[in-house]
Amino acid sequence: MMAKAKRKVRGGHPLSTWEEADSVLYLIADCRQRLATIKAETESKIEAAKAEAKERAATLVKGEKALSKSLESFTKAHEGDLEGRSKRLTHGRVGFRRVTKIALTRTVAFVISKLRSRRMGDCIRVKESINKETLAVYGDDVLAKIGARRKTDDVFFIETDEAVLKS
Repeated sequence: MMAKAKRKVRGGHPLSTWEEADSVLYLIADCRQRLATIKAETESKIEAAKAEAKERAATLVKGEKALSKSLESFTKAHEGDLEGRSKRLTHGRVGFRRVTKIALTRTVAFVISKLRSRRMGDCIRVKESINKETLAVYGDDVLAKIGARRKTDDVFFIETDEAVLKS
């Protein structure tokens, strides 16, 4: 009986009975299960490919690091030959780039409090957003005063019974 209903019900056609609606639920559950299987197989293949690539690349990564250290040591030993802070070679350029970083000597909270006390707020990153879950606790009158309102909708949902597919 279910097979007959499955053949009868096609996507995009209006349903006329609850039996047809139930058949559609079965088809949706079947689609979801197949999609989950495809996703799991794909993730497995991706992870296997990543592992293989990492394994294949390991020797190259190790070799590149060793060559880089060797080139850095040589360049340091021959710093006097540099034209400024670098030297152009046939296959590229080597040299030293000046990099300046800010290191905190105290906790972030301490530094932020000192920045605030010195009116250096432009040095503090602040991302403001509205916490709608907390805002939902307030009454409609408060929401209206702050330029918000409560909106209630009926949102369609589908819950499939996966156990039915396994039988």
